[in-house]
Amino acid sequence: VFSIGRQYSQVNEQNCSLLNTQQSTAITFLNISASRSEMELNLDTIIKLYTRILQDFGEVRIIQKGASDLDLCEETRYVFQVCLPVSKKFVQVGELSVEGDYYSRRLMFKQKDEQQTYRNVWTLSGTVLNITRVLPIVLETTQNNPKLIQKFYD
Repeated sequence: VFSIGRQYSQVNEQNCSLLNTQQSTAITFLNISASRSEMELNLDTIIKLYTRILQDFGEVRIIQKGASDLDLCEETRYVFQVCLPVSKKFVQVGELSVEGDYYSRRLMFKQKDEQQTYRNVWTLSGTVLNITRVLPIVLETTQNNPKLIQKFYD
C-alpha cells in the first residue's frame, strides 16, 4: 500500500531551506507480510528497488541506523541519501523501517493461516521519496545535462 501526501517535521527557522522544510510532499508505503522470512525477502526487494529508482538522481548512499537512533517500534531503519552534485553533500530522500510484528502484537491484528489459527503479521514502512528534497537534486543534476531530463520523461 502506498500514499502520496504531506509529511511534517520540526525545523529550526534559521536552517529553513528547500532541503529542510516543515512541510513537504512525500510518497510513503506500508508492506504487510505473512511471516518474518517473507518480510525479509520483501525488505531485500524494496532496498533494490529504492536503489534503482534513486540511481537516476546521482550517487546513492544507504545507511543502517544504530539502536540509539531507532524508535520504539523499529527493529532497524535504513536511510537513503543522494548526493547533491554541486555541493557534494548527501541529502536524505527516503527511509525504510523494519517494524517486525510490533504493530500486530500491540494492535492485535492477525491473519488466519491454513490451519485456521491466527498469526501475527510483519510490517515494513517508510518514505519512498521526499519529493521536496529531490527537487534541488533533479535541478542540479539536469542543469548541465538536458539529455537526462528526457530520460525522466521516457
